[in-house]
Amino acid sequence: MLEVSASGYFNWLRRPQDIAGRPGGRHSDEALLAHIRAIHA
Repeated sequence: MLEVSASGYFNWLRRPQDIAGRPGGRHSDEALLAHIRAIHA
């Protein structure tokens, strides 16, 4: 399980694309999954 806080996810989401990766890519999928798991934990 990826241990990412909701605030960490949203901070990552606001980063410039060259740092955060391309929207819709593997990185954003993993961050979204971590966010969902954190909410439902």
